[in-house]
Amino acid sequence: MLTKIKRNKKAKNLVSIIIFIFSGAVVLLIMALLIIGNMRVNEKRNELNTKVDLLEKQIQEFQEKEEFLKSQILEMEGEEWLEQQLRDLLDFRKPDEKTFIIPEKD
Repeated sequence: MLTKIKRNKKAKNLVSIIIFIFSGAVVLLIMALLIIGNMRVNEKRNELNTKVDLLEKQIQEFQEKEEFLKSQILEMEGEEWLEQQLRDLLDFRKPDEKTFIIPEKD
């Protein structure tokens, strides 16, 4: 009877050790999967942050170009610009102005 009790205790101890080892392995496996998932998420986040930075730079460049073009439009809408273009491209002059042509040297 005493040996039967000792065997039951040994069997119970063995089962509890196996359960403990198995549960520890499961916990380690879950932790490893979580760590790998976290690393992948961080990698993706870094890629997206890089893309966001690039797009923000492009937005800034487009805003600067827009401001430049708006200033050019305002300048071209004025009479001074039109007058200058007529003078430069078509050799127009005002009625009271004289035009001088300077010959080029060869």
